[in-house]
Amino acid sequence: MHLSSPDFTSSDRFHYPEFAYELARRLREGGYARQIQVIRLSDGAVLFDLMSAREVPVANW
Repeated sequence: MHLSSPDFTSSDRFHYPEFAYELARRLREGGYARQIQVIRLSDGAVLFDLMSAREVPVANW
């Protein structure tokens, strides 16, 4: 899966949930990280937590 945005900049890298989701999955699948946790800043919801196997669908990010 390749994601791109017409206004993509490095400072806006994780503004889009699809980019953050793809990165978390790639880090897990590649064995580059043992602990990954993605938390939505607006409400503190845990969207992705590798250690507890929590993975909210990207549509809900």
